[in-house]
Parts: sequence; structure tokens; C-alpha cells
Amino acid sequence: MRILKSHIDGLSYKQRYRMKFKPKKTLKQLAHEKSSPEQQRKNEYMRHWRRANPEKALAASRRFWTKNKEVHRNNRFLRLYGIGYDEAQELKKRPCDCCGESDKPRRIDHDHSDPRPSFRGVLCDACNLALGHIEKRGADRLLAYLSKTKKL
Repeated sequence: MRILKSHIDGLSYKQRYRMKFKPKKTLKQLAHEKSSPEQQRKNEYMRHWRRANPEKALAASRRFWTKNKEVHRNNRFLRLYGIGYDEAQELKKRPCDCCGESDKPRRIDHDHSDPRPSFRGVLCDACNLALGHIEKRGADRLLAYLSKTKKL
């Protein structure tokens, strides 16, 4: 459909803004549009069934998640860190990569600024917290504070 300037002039500011910055369709929406008519009918039926039977739908969802718990856990680790769950558990047995302590609880550290999962190392909670503060605020202020307080 072609939109003419005369059509846009009659719209409110909010409507023009939505037309200009209309959200793009997600991959899931595009895949749904390309699916077969039978699949679309099945999806529509299931959507109505879930709305009509919320308790049964919730119970079925819980059964599915509990039945496939290991698969979901492994997929989560692959998505967050780029490594599997079993590999992450083996890495947690190593000492902290920053301070070398081995008796503290450790976590898998990953780079939050990178959109792809990237594994950086195994850090204890104290080092992970310190690293987060330094990344957020910068080390310059901390070093300036330390140099100022040592002069006193």
C-alpha cells in the first residue's frame, strides 16, 4: 500500500511517529508468516486452547521443563558463556584467575559488553565485584583517591 502525503497530514503526531519508527518484525514473526496454512491453523488452535485452559497449559509447560532440565541448563550456559554446563562445572574447580584463592566460591565470568558469548575466566565473588565496579566507574578515580589519601 502506498501512503500519500495527504494521508500523513491527517494523522496525529503519535501516529506519524509510530509509522516512522515502527518496530521491525522479529524472526519468530517472519517464520510464522512463512509457515504452512496447516501449521498456522494448529498454532491458532493451540493459542486458543492455552487461553481457555491456563492451568493445564501451565502444568504441561512445567512437565516439559522438568523433563528437559539438563538440556535447558546446557543451552543457557552455551548462550551466556559459549561453553556447556559440564565444562563450566569443571572450570569452577580451578582457583580464581585474579587472586588465586581456591577456597572461595567461584563464578564463571563473561564479557557483558560483547553481544556474542565470550568466556573470560573464573573469578571469585570478591574479584568479580571489584572488576564490575572498575569497569563501570573506571580505575582512574580509584587511583586518584588512593594517591590523595596516602599523602595525608
